[in-house]
Amino acid sequence: MKTSIFFLFAVFNFFSYSFSSPDYQPKSENETLSVNPKPENVSCREKNYQIKPETEINSMTPRRLFDELLKINNNSFDTLIQLYDYEDAIEKRIRQAGVDTLSIFTEYANAYEPQNASGCDDDRFAYVLTLAADIDRFEFRLRGTTQGRLTIDAIERAIERKEKTGIKIRREDRTLFLNQIKSTNGVDRAIQDTFWVNRKIEISDGELLEFGNFLIERDLTYPTWSQTDYIKDYSRINKAGNPLQVYIFKKPERFYEVYSEFKKTKP
Repeated sequence: MKTSIFFLFAVFNFFSYSFSSPDYQPKSENETLSVNPKPENVSCREKNYQIKPETEINSMTPRRLFDELLKINNNSFDTLIQLYDYEDAIEKRIRQAGVDTLSIFTEYANAYEPQNASGCDDDRFAYVLTLAADIDRFEFRLRGTTQGRLTIDAIERAIERKEKTGIKIRREDRTLFLNQIKSTNGVDRAIQDTFWVNRKIEISDGELLEFGNFLIERDLTYPTWSQTDYIKDYSRINKAGNPLQVYIFKKPERFYEVYSEFKKTKP
């Protein structure tokens, strides 16, 4: 039951953002956080757990924030709204830490041994997957940084270790998280849908991946360029016979400009 609740909140958070993170400022990759070779064996359960005030949250290191997030998932709250609000505040601070946070993700993914994992270990790795995907989708593309590529490799190896043990892998571990980080994610699909809805420009999946790589070279924070609207596209019908519902950018002009530059590079 606990795992189901965790995934429910992970998916809710994944679709609740609006492709906008104005507070994030990319940090130099030389400003990496000093980390231990292996994560400390910090329990994700705490007797008489209490939520922390905002001032304390704002002073926490990325590692402490991550540990706090684990405790949120393993302790009781008065209401689900209180749980969500507190979890959202912690996750926002983790995302704002940028590259410094990725070194922790890499460390935890490398240390994850699924065959001998405790419940806390499983939760820790699940948060690594979710938060890495969130940063990639709403802040900056991970594969555009050295530390991000290390994180992606560590996550993929951890998933492979899990597969070799015979433990059933959730489809979301690869499709919703890892594969999207490595290729096209939600913000890329919003580009594809925006171009079609607004200008009837059809971008194939192959071209979309190429354009995403082109965008990463220009500005790996392109997921922050515009917020989105969730609309019904009456020009396309889903399998149920209803208009397709898609995300489109509120301010797509910058994407059009870069796409025009991208097309000039093609023969």
